[in-house]
Amino acid sequence: MGDYMSRLTKIQLEKSTKNKLEKLKEYKRETYDELVNKLIEISEFVNAEPELKEEFLEEIEDARKEIKAGKGISTEKLLKELGIKLWIIQ
Repeated sequence: MGDYMSRLTKIQLEKSTKNKLEKLKEYKRETYDELVNKLIEISEFVNAEPELKEEFLEEIEDARKEIKAGKGISTEKLLKELGIKLWIIQ
């Protein structure tokens, strides 16, 4: 437990930024660390493949619309259906 706590840090965000991040979560218990890492991966991908940027962003927007319309499945639910258990310390 001590090792885990020593790897953590605090960052300051404007409340409006925190609210924007909250809206990007795929599922309720998704951590901000998971979310920020996901955003970093997306940014790295888009920067590495600039010709795919517009298409990629459109696909993300379409997927977000489907999720909001109830057509998607959360990562948490998918893992449960696949019988995969993750142990996340919070």
